[in-house]
Amino acid sequence: MSNPHFILNGREVQQAESYFHMCEWMRARGTTVLVTRAGPFRVSTVFLGTGFAHQGNPPRLFETMLFDEHGDSVWSTQVVSFDEAEAAHQAVVQVVTRRWAWMTVPALFRRRRALPRVRVVAAGPDARRSFGLPGRRA
Repeated sequence: MSNPHFILNGREVQQAESYFHMCEWMRARGTTVLVTRAGPFRVSTVFLGTGFAHQGNPPRLFETMLFDEHGDSVWSTQVVSFDEAEAAHQAVVQVVTRRWAWMTVPALFRRRRALPRVRVVAAGPDARRSFGLPGRRA
C-alpha cells in the first residue's frame, strides 16, 4: 500500500496523478512556503508532498522547522493545511523573536564565536543555560 502524493494549486492541496507528477511539480516550483530569520535562528516552512496519515487522520503535508545559527534542526512540527502551516510559522517566529529580543545583535555575534555547537534541549528560562548564555542565578 503506497501513500498518496500531493501538489499545491495556489494554497489548495490536490492529489497528484502519480509520484513522478509530484516530483516534477516540486522540481519546477520548489517546496519552500516561508523562510524567516529571527535573531540567530532560521524558521522554515516547507510543503512535503507526501504525508503519512495515522489512524484515519488527514496526512500532515507541511513542516515547520527551527534551525540554530549552525543550521542544526532544533524543533519541528507538521500540520495538515496551508493555513495551519502559515499560523505555525508565525507562532514560532513570534516566540523566537520574543525570547531573543533581550540580546543586542553585536552581543549575539560575540557570543556565537565563543559557544560550542549545541542544540536547544530546554524551553523557558533554562534555554539560556543550554546555549551557555548568561541567565539568572538561583
